[in-house]
Amino acid sequence: MNALIEHLRAMYVANGTNYVQAAADKLEAQAERIKELEAEIITRARYGDEQTDFAIKLAGERDALRARIAAPA
Repeated sequence: MNALIEHLRAMYVANGTNYVQAAADKLEAQAERIKELEAEIITRARYGDEQTDFAIKLAGERDALRARIAAPA
């Protein structure tokens, strides 16, 4: 994903188009959120039933973000 972000940034520099920069920024934000969710899932899964349920919810959010990144509209 980092390669894609860098590619979009290079296109922005070459073409000067704002939409490419916006797309790169959005991908970067989504990648950062995925990292946060993965860390939180690991932490919550260690605590027990109630926290495990919350970890499952976070995993759903993470998976949805991954799916959006894999197949952008």
